[in-house]
Amino acid sequence: LVQFGTGLHGLPFTEMRHLFLSLRTGSKQLRAVEVLSMGPMEKVTSVLKGVVEIREDNLDLRYTGMVDKDGADTKQERRGESRSLVAQPLFVGQKALVLKIAPSPDRRGGFAIFEREEDV
Repeated sequence: LVQFGTGLHGLPFTEMRHLFLSLRTGSKQLRAVEVLSMGPMEKVTSVLKGVVEIREDNLDLRYTGMVDKDGADTKQERRGESRSLVAQPLFVGQKALVLKIAPSPDRRGGFAIFEREEDV
């Protein structure tokens, strides 16, 4: 799951608890809700926004910023920078999504399995 998040999981005493991914390919919108445990703070939540594009057999996911719980833009630490990854869908079903993450200079690559949640 750390392949998809903010990168905060690398901080001391920080662990990723959950990651909820919303892909809207029709409007090319991406939202990722990351829930971290940071020391004594149990639930630190970040909402990432971005763009998803379909290219050949891959999904290109690019984060362009962060939003608050109401969808309004929040301060971005590094203006103009974006994080991206390329994922090949291996399985897409009603209840699951399996992706193969391509390695890049920023990411090791690997696999991600998402289970559908009705109410997030």
